[in-house]
Amino acid sequence: MTFVVSHPTGNNFVFALLEELQKKDILTQYFTTIGFGKNCSFLFSKIKKRKYDIPDSKIKRLWIPEIQRLLFNSDQEKNRRLADRIYEKLDVKTAKELSAFSLNVVHAYEDGALDTFYKAKELGAQCSYELPIVNWPTSRRLLSEEAERYPEWEPTLETTREPEEKLLRKEKEMKLANRITCPSKFVLDSIPSEIREQIPCQIAPFGSPQMPKAHSLTAKEKGKYLKILFVGSMSQRKGLADLFRAMQLLKNETIKLSILGQPSMPMDFYRKQF
Repeated sequence: MTFVVSHPTGNNFVFALLEELQKKDILTQYFTTIGFGKNCSFLFSKIKKRKYDIPDSKIKRLWIPEIQRLLFNSDQEKNRRLADRIYEKLDVKTAKELSAFSLNVVHAYEDGALDTFYKAKELGAQCSYELPIVNWPTSRRLLSEEAERYPEWEPTLETTREPEEKLLRKEKEMKLANRITCPSKFVLDSIPSEIREQIPCQIAPFGSPQMPKAHSLTAKEKGKYLKILFVGSMSQRKGLADLFRAMQLLKNETIKLSILGQPSMPMDFYRKQF
């Protein structure tokens, strides 16, 4: 059994998958944009976010589109359009080069699997599809409700603005898959029932550190601020508008909120929420 994996930017779960496949000696190739293996001599290989614990010879790169996206990081709308193009360009590159490898399974992700899966079918390989977030019809329905609750936050929702051709692409990818992996039962239930009845669909839960046991506050701690940390996309898809509303209600309390994430709107938009 041998695997080819494709993902534009990588994340903790892609890192873990690649490491496990490498340990089992079944990783053939990894297609990405900017990425470096453990024995890479490039100066930029010190960028830990893009460094993988696999041989550099097993990484195929598509540099330029991702560099362009990073240069326009402050323009959120342009950044999203460039991200969509990157997924598609890497998909095309992976498909074109698949025939050069001996493989049994191609593992690809939502929005970046269509051409790769078509080619994999030609080569007789299995198509493993990862759906990391809820399928788009469910997402659009739920986020449309959020757009009604907080109209000013609608531009941050993204799913309500996705073009029809992108949504059609998602559906085609899913129908080509031989197996679908998702992180929760909520995501699993969003997959159309006719697909769940035809192919194996499995849950691989996202992991998280074990939470420490709760303890009662000491007299010294009671006089300190309660510190709240929000980490994630700065959008109502993550419930940020509700968090801001809660902070407004608690503005006289000893609470400090810190936010770490990618803005979906100019910073002035967020400052005006308080």
